[in-house]
Amino acid sequence: MFLALTIAGTSSVLFVFFSWFFNKEQKNGKRFFLPNFRSIVDSLLVASATAVHRFFVYIIKYVITLSWYYSLHAFLQLTLKSLAGFYYMVERVTHANRDRARKIRHERKLSKSHLDVLVDHKDGTKLTEQQKKRLKDKAINAK
Repeated sequence: MFLALTIAGTSSVLFVFFSWFFNKEQKNGKRFFLPNFRSIVDSLLVASATAVHRFFVYIIKYVITLSWYYSLHAFLQLTLKSLAGFYYMVERVTHANRDRARKIRHERKLSKSHLDVLVDHKDGTKLTEQQKKRLKDKAINAK
């Protein structure tokens, strides 16, 4: 605990001192302590910060964005293949349904309708003239 307090106190004192020192340098417009060395260090820090910034821009702009577009492309391609498979499945069902409808229509044309069956039954059970006369005579005599 003592070490942490010592470090915090020393850091605070150094912060106040350097703030005052750099403020004085800024007001005078020149550096008091090692001006050439500090200019070189400043230019190195600026160059390093610029390089790091360019690196992160490259990573974000090209690597991540390109990865995103590739994954989106793969997803859209999978979606397209699924839709195409679904389309062909529906098309097969439609063709099979059309073929069944044609077959039923053809069978219906070949088979007799219920009216044709009634006419055939009527012709098959039609009474002869003798049978008609006998039924008529029987009906008259029964009264």
